[in-house]
Amino acid sequence: RLEPPGLLGCTRLVKLDLSHNALRVLPGRSEWAALANLRVLYLHSNQLASLKACQALAALPAIERLTLFDNPLCSHPAYRHFLVNTIALRCLDERIVADDEIIEGVSFGPESRFWRGSPRLHFPVMEEPQV
Repeated sequence: RLEPPGLLGCTRLVKLDLSHNALRVLPGRSEWAALANLRVLYLHSNQLASLKACQALAALPAIERLTLFDNPLCSHPAYRHFLVNTIALRCLDERIVADDEIIEGVSFGPESRFWRGSPRLHFPVMEEPQV
């Protein structure tokens, strides 16, 4: 469990890698909101099981990239749809958020460059965003 004021007291953080830490619980909205500059958050390979708990991440004002793969919550059928429509992300789990994931009821086919399955939308964790 992350306890303020530890890491969450570092308000100038741009990237935070908390992957592989067996985390089961995330801090609340007010703690995340204090990280005004955080753009990249790696939470993959933990023990996070609640989609609802991830709603607090929406308080991160500058978040662009988030990883949550290899957590129990990923098995929820609405996992990706819920997160990309709750948190303003550009990239979730190494995949750029496609337009058809955000716009309700729309479906772009494989021939479209906006299709969520397009290899052009793959964004590996190791690549850093341009500042």
